[in-house]
Amino acid sequence: MKNIVLKLLTMFLFIGLPQISCSDSTSNPKPVCTYEDIELNTSNLGMLKQTDIIGEWILRSFINLTNCNIENEPEEFPRHAVIISFDDSNQVSGHTSNEFYGYYALTNNEIRLDIRSETEINEPKWAIKFLKATNNMDYASIKNSKLFVFFNESSEVMVFKKN
Repeated sequence: MKNIVLKLLTMFLFIGLPQISCSDSTSNPKPVCTYEDIELNTSNLGMLKQTDIIGEWILRSFINLTNCNIENEPEEFPRHAVIISFDDSNQVSGHTSNEFYGYYALTNNEIRLDIRSETEINEPKWAIKFLKATNNMDYASIKNSKLFVFFNESSEVMVFKKN
């Protein structure tokens, strides 16, 4: 009798646990984050054209898409901490605490930046995060006059407002 119970228990563990694990992974779907009622995901990006991004943009927020945590621009800065400008000849420029310049490429909704910063000396944490994010950009989208730039394998988003 004891052997039968052990065999049944062993069989349950090998057969039953994988089913429990599979159902457990679907019961906790990844959260869908929003920003000002705009759903943030890469599955419904509209076609982005170069003319859409030309102009000056102010970085307003970073959003972590794994937990929907929003980090807004710090209020203690005397001027906007990060401003980026795109022109029609694929050049990009702007400032954090220091100035930067470079080039951008936009293919469909994929955006890539090649930015040169003169220095990172005296850069606040907010600006350093922006400069690091520019090396890992994935997609971009514009909705309600906001530029959403997905980065870090689309696990985070930078939100820019047109100036």
